[in-house]
Amino acid sequence: TWETATIAALLAAVLLTLISIRRPGFDRSRRGAGLGDDFIASHDFSRIKLLDAATVVFVVALLIVALVTSRPDVTQLDKYSQGLSSGALGIIALGSIVFGHPFTIDYAKESTPPQVWHTAVFRHINYVLTWVWTVVFLVCGALGLLSVHVHTKGLQDLLNWYIPIVLIIIGIWLNS
Repeated sequence: TWETATIAALLAAVLLTLISIRRPGFDRSRRGAGLGDDFIASHDFSRIKLLDAATVVFVVALLIVALVTSRPDVTQLDKYSQGLSSGALGIIALGSIVFGHPFTIDYAKESTPPQVWHTAVFRHINYVLTWVWTVVFLVCGALGLLSVHVHTKGLQDLLNWYIPIVLIIIGIWLNS
């Protein structure tokens, strides 16, 4: 069901976020005051990435919608899920540009020395990369919404899968 899938997506998003902020080299054999203290000590919450946090919020919103929406309406929503999720990623990426923190910065900091983080070149590159991903996500979202209104299986596959996969590969290639 949509509810089960959304709960699984939420658990996956939270787990991946927690894994990404785990402190490297944390000594598990060390005993803190309690399980909660060890959890807090083993994670650096300042390293939460904008895209991870926004994904968790988006999936929570989907879960709420799934729980309060009737079965026929959830079925309708399911038809648009690919377009909506890609569109949401595009809006998140665009929002990160509008608010002056391109989401790619969080990932770029993992592989660049801290002394370059505040340079104009570093920021410019991340704005460009975030624009690339914004366009990729929004185009994938539009293609997903368009595919719902196409009644030819081959064209649906082209709009839903083939073109988006090519766009994502281009995005990854431009990021390398």
